[in-house]
Amino acid sequence: MFEKLSVTDLTIQFDTRDGLIQPVDHVSFEIEQGQHVGLIGESGCGKTVTALSILGFERGVPGIVKGKIELNGQNILPDFSHFFDSKTEIAYQKKQNWRRWEKALSLSLSPFLGTVFSMIFQDGSKMLDPLFTIGKQLVEALKLSDEMKNKSKMDLKREACFWLNRLEMPEPEKTFSQYPHQLSGGMIQRVVIAMALASKPSLLIADEPTTALDVTVASKILRLLKALCTEEELTLLVISHNLAVIRELTQKVIVMYAGQIVEILPSHDLLPERIKHPYAKALLDAQISDLVIATNSLQAIPGEVPKPSEQIYGCRFHPRCFLVKEKQEQGMQDFADRCKTQPPSLSILEENQSVRCWAHTEVPVKETLQS
Repeated sequence: MFEKLSVTDLTIQFDTRDGLIQPVDHVSFEIEQGQHVGLIGESGCGKTVTALSILGFERGVPGIVKGKIELNGQNILPDFSHFFDSKTEIAYQKKQNWRRWEKALSLSLSPFLGTVFSMIFQDGSKMLDPLFTIGKQLVEALKLSDEMKNKSKMDLKREACFWLNRLEMPEPEKTFSQYPHQLSGGMIQRVVIAMALASKPSLLIADEPTTALDVTVASKILRLLKALCTEEELTLLVISHNLAVIRELTQKVIVMYAGQIVEILPSHDLLPERIKHPYAKALLDAQISDLVIATNSLQAIPGEVPKPSEQIYGCRFHPRCFLVKEKQEQGMQDFADRCKTQPPSLSILEENQSVRCWAHTEVPVKETLQS
């Protein structure tokens, strides 16, 4: 029985040609049973890597994870904290260590894949094997469920067609015998969602579930996904850079930037007057809406997300932050200097809202600059 997923101080490092990089840095959040949570930010902010770490899919890059992922209070990650230097928090770069980590991670998380955790990926066409029929691939997903493991072929086909019908496929039995190349993009995405739901997981992770679809089809898919998650009482984690998708599907929003969580707030508070972090505000201003169209006020965020290999001192958003620029123009150089030199922590503002920004801390400017 799924009750809660708790992620605590999750840190992920990859050994690359450019050296050791850290795309996820001390990320912590909780998802309660039945809750729908959104994870938003630009490409390269660490959203997908964070979600994949729950499934153990980042192994093979290779990657190493530090921190805790607790399912109902039990840590499901192997403890390899001794792979990290206690002072620098950098993983020791020994090939045998990385291989041991990958094996341990696979053994630890594999029992939960399909049965507790399931995922809808960005491009459904890449998730389906072109050499096998839709039916065969859907049946394999069904077999992950304990109640379907020992069912007959006829029962499995009946159940597969049932799920295709629930996803509003026009001819489920015909689709069962077809190959991926015979389906449209919208139909493929429905099949991928059916495969993710068929094993009856407790937590569904949807990574940009409508990115490859046109607006009309995407809207239908979102409504269908929301209805199915409600009917099945599923816990949902949605990854997106589209605030409209997040508002449609979720109750709580986690905003990520450069591998860190910068704000957590309820989805209904995705409003200019309620959002606190400058990055979250900039994301809202960059979204096309009726207000933006009416006022012709669509604004791009200057600069780009820093690479994980880049070292940025202070707040990681300060090179792009409009607030830092405003404070400098107003002669408040102490405030700007603090943002450039002192990394802020994630502070609780209200019961359901936390933010990582010096503009929303009670610590005086001079005190932080002297520490």
